[in-house]
Amino acid sequence: MTSNLPLTAAAFLRAALDRQVPGGTTDAMGEQLIDAAMRQFELFGVTRSTMGDITRRSGLSRMTLYRRFANKQELVNAVLLRESARILAGLKKEIDRYDDVESKLTEGFLYIVDTLRGHSLLNRLLESEPEVSVPYLTVRGEPLVRSSAEFLAAEMATDLDDSRTHEELLVAAEVAVRLVISFVLTPSTTIDLDDPDVAREFARTHLGPQLQGRRDRPTGE
Repeated sequence: MTSNLPLTAAAFLRAALDRQVPGGTTDAMGEQLIDAAMRQFELFGVTRSTMGDITRRSGLSRMTLYRRFANKQELVNAVLLRESARILAGLKKEIDRYDDVESKLTEGFLYIVDTLRGHSLLNRLLESEPEVSVPYLTVRGEPLVRSSAEFLAAEMATDLDDSRTHEELLVAAEVAVRLVISFVLTPSTTIDLDDPDVAREFARTHLGPQLQGRRDRPTGE
């Protein structure tokens, strides 16, 4: 049976868009261990990293490590929770800077795509463990897409003043989530997301209208 450890790329994305913001992780030594684990995973991936590697990198004792984290999976989860909390806090901070829905959607899209595409841990997992990580963002990605779309639909329901049903918002949100996953996994050949102006115009033109439900319907034809 395949270990759950390499699935952290999908877990990371899912947690990053989840509604719940994790609380404080642990004490100062626990944070030191999480810092060491984060760096170890960035350099060598999760599967190749051992508790011994993380202990040595942290400069703390093995007993200190196991008092706080019983096994590697617990430590992986702690890393993911802290990173997802940091990204989600950043996303909230970014969209809260704007009053209008279009700007919230546009700048939120730019933030999350840029953050995930540039995240060293996520990139390491996709690079070193793609045979296990990538399926959970694609053919086995239903839980990720569903939870992320539900989060986004709920956010839009509080900001959009219209009569659309939750199901209609979910459809629009799922399109946005799939776009984000696609851009994270596969560089675009026509949309230069490294250019903020290009990325912003794309979001305004294609993503914003989809999520806001602006439909150019004929009026008298």
